[in-house]
Amino acid sequence: MPVSKIGNLVYSLGLSVLPKKGLASSYSGRALSEDAKTRLTQAMISQRIVGAQIALILEGQVEGVYACGVKRKPDIPVTDDTIFRTASLAKVPAALCVLRLCERGLTGLDDDVSDYLGYKLRNPAFPDSKITLRQLLSHSSSLCDAEGYSKGLSGSVSLREAAQMPESYTESAPDTAFCYSNLGYAVVSEIIASVCQKEYTSVIQSEIFNTLGMEASYNAGALDSSRLSAIYRIFPPSRSASFDPIGRKMPTGERAKFSLAPGNIYTTAADFAKLAEALMQIDEKLFSRESYEEMLKPRMDYAKDAAFGLGIFSLKRAGRQLYGHQGVAYGAVNGMFFDKDAKAGFVIMDNGADERRHGRMTRLCESAIDAVFGVMEDSGWI
Repeated sequence: MPVSKIGNLVYSLGLSVLPKKGLASSYSGRALSEDAKTRLTQAMISQRIVGAQIALILEGQVEGVYACGVKRKPDIPVTDDTIFRTASLAKVPAALCVLRLCERGLTGLDDDVSDYLGYKLRNPAFPDSKITLRQLLSHSSSLCDAEGYSKGLSGSVSLREAAQMPESYTESAPDTAFCYSNLGYAVVSEIIASVCQKEYTSVIQSEIFNTLGMEASYNAGALDSSRLSAIYRIFPPSRSASFDPIGRKMPTGERAKFSLAPGNIYTTAADFAKLAEALMQIDEKLFSRESYEEMLKPRMDYAKDAAFGLGIFSLKRAGRQLYGHQGVAYGAVNGMFFDKDAKAGFVIMDNGADERRHGRMTRLCESAIDAVFGVMEDSGWI
């Protein structure tokens, strides 16, 4: 994934010699003009999408689902019920779950997380500074994704061992600087499991998926394999998948802590949109207005005109104040974004796209924001 300026340059040079290919597409739902659907298709072509779904959300419900490209090369098309891997969009339900537990008094955003883990969690350079759930959810705990996280994914160290490695921390004190951390959300999952005395996946299933009526799972092996999308990197081009969920078993034991909460949900764009719908409307079966405002409150600068709250970030684009999250892994670039004032938004899931960024924002998500809100405005939806 190209993140540095040099990485983006090399990636851009590689893409420049590859032709952009047309995409077959379909749409179901509230009427859109052919020009509107063409605009969505052109946005996807510009980002070299392999296959994608976009769930269009308005006034608390999915009004339409656009699908394009293929879920498996060379020619199996994406449909409305194709299942994608969310990548880091999975952090949003983790944060929501923490807020629900806080409302019941089972934990607190500003408590020392060491009290729930059973071991001391400290940045060794700042041993007197506690680490809290508020910091973990906003990527301001000073935990970072270094060797410990990589070893955890491979199963060679436990979460406790990884979280206590000096190299797993930045040089900044907790609560003073932003550092996006999958390891931090691994710790969050362990706290949730400890507080609830259940497996993390079972807690999210009951607290979030069942509450919202979402068809979603952390276990690809439990799903209809004919609906599962493989993931491809567009550069260098290949017909072989970079990630294929078919035949994969859900991680267990310590490895599960490193992979599940940070980014391992399987679902459709329309099902994940139910979570966005709830956030737009302050769905009180999910959480209170106070928790909602706490979640969206900017805490740490994330990118130009963007700041992270708790499990979600705010940004200004297309003349709107938006909230959302991105998910990038194995070549897929996903996003959930909404305008809570207009009660409009979308979820995009794909299985391969241009991975370049403008700072921390992916070009794919920027393009999708411009296209989707442009289509909604031109169609008189908002």
